[in-house]
Amino acid sequence: MSDAPPPSRAPRGRRGVSASVRAWFAWHLQSLVSSLGDLARRPLATVLTVGVIAVALALPAAGYVALLNAKWAARGWDGQPRVSLFLHADVDEAAASALARSLQGEPGVATVRVIGRAAALAEYRSMSGLGEVADVIGEGAVLPVVVEVMLRDGVPEAQADAIATALGQLREVEFAQFDLQWVRRLAALMRLLERLGLVLGGLVGLGVVVVVGSTIGLRVEARREEIAIARLFGGTNGFVRRPFLYAGLVYGLAGGALALAVVHGAMIALDGPVAQVAGLYDSGFRLVGPGLDGAAILVGGGGVLGLLGAFLGVRRQLRVVE
Repeated sequence: MSDAPPPSRAPRGRRGVSASVRAWFAWHLQSLVSSLGDLARRPLATVLTVGVIAVALALPAAGYVALLNAKWAARGWDGQPRVSLFLHADVDEAAASALARSLQGEPGVATVRVIGRAAALAEYRSMSGLGEVADVIGEGAVLPVVVEVMLRDGVPEAQADAIATALGQLREVEFAQFDLQWVRRLAALMRLLERLGLVLGGLVGLGVVVVVGSTIGLRVEARREEIAIARLFGGTNGFVRRPFLYAGLVYGLAGGALALAVVHGAMIALDGPVAQVAGLYDSGFRLVGPGLDGAAILVGGGGVLGLLGAFLGVRRQLRVVE
């Protein structure tokens, strides 16, 4: 007798594993098809539920896109410290140039530039787009000479504040504007908006879970007799729960996709007016969308929330049925 194992043992094991995997996929596919069919038989309720989820998810998504565009619009503000010195009206450009030469080379100072009255008027005309107002200013008003002091990169904030304070106390200076303060305020505002967006997103996510959980709970209650019969024939909690979980997943994915479509539709509607306003200010700003990553997070997040809501809803209702 040969000592070799029977040749049919290994193939039988592989066939058994393959059959188990096919059966697992078949069960899940059957549950998915059953869920889709059940949703299709209730088109009005399905559309209303998906619409509520889409509106809820579109709110934080729109806030995220607005914050993203605000950061994109402020991309030119790199945060380099700059002090604008507005000189007294009786200080001419020659005295301003002498002041600029005296400031060049001071500790923490990178470059110094003098903006004369004519250059200031031309800059105002080009940046504001108010040519008629600029002409009136040029005819009667006298603009001050401005000395623009750029500080070195990496200067500590305390030192930058001290330099700005010292420059503002010069006898030729009427008013000193430290532009880094606006950058700090903008950064603080952005951080506040991000935190508010996270809070709003959390509340909206909780609302989506509640909506899906309540909807799935009602469906479980409506099929209470079917669940009881399935239990009599040995149906497990996983077998009973699976179609409802797929229904919640479909709700969430469809709601996320519809929310993404709403956000893109709003961007298309606003793109023309925004481009027109940007053109008036000689800016190349254009609206930017959430991108592929943002779209995947929105749709996938909706699916996860729908799945979680369905799991909680069916779990609570199954306890009542039991």
